[in-house]
Amino acid sequence: MNIDEVKKSLRTDLLKKRSSLTKDFQAKASQMICSKLADLPEIKDVLSLAEPYFSIFYPMGDEVSLLAFVKEHPQAHYALPVVLGTRTMKFVEVPAQTLLLPKDELDDFLVKPAKRAALPDNYPLVSPKDLTAMLIPGLGFDQNLYRIGYGGAFYDTFISNYQDELKSVHLIGVGYDEQLIEKVPTDQYDRQLDIVVSTSKILRL
Repeated sequence: MNIDEVKKSLRTDLLKKRSSLTKDFQAKASQMICSKLADLPEIKDVLSLAEPYFSIFYPMGDEVSLLAFVKEHPQAHYALPVVLGTRTMKFVEVPAQTLLLPKDELDDFLVKPAKRAALPDNYPLVSPKDLTAMLIPGLGFDQNLYRIGYGGAFYDTFISNYQDELKSVHLIGVGYDEQLIEKVPTDQYDRQLDIVVSTSKILRL
């Protein structure tokens, strides 16, 4: 199999494994991950800034939920991804209090991972240079801090396109222990993270 076929098969396995986790397990594990994030020296440094900006994601399906982190740190700025086309993703600022609303009261772009024709009018665009940390989802992560996502290459492309602006930004992957794997198959387009935080582990190079 070529690398695309290997990744496709791996994604199927990882999705199946993650979906087997109970909702109660996911909720408890997410809370533990949020606590570990808050204890990271890098996160503490970011939170001490006058304008801390986190890129974050609203949990889709069985993803880790970072809403407990948002609730604990409402003073921070939060940027959410908006998919605009093939490998094209921007971030817009969403207030903490909005993120914490019931899911059925949130705008579609937050809770449905669909491509949009344009950015939402009521949320300001966030420049990559304003970000201070990126909290990044994935299907799997390995010991070398590579991640495998859903196949759209949105995060890898964003990080590559803005690598100069993101030089001092902490790139932090988050996932359950069950998403840690021995090796993620990589090519020249895959981007290494700085840290991976799981339910019981913190991985660094």
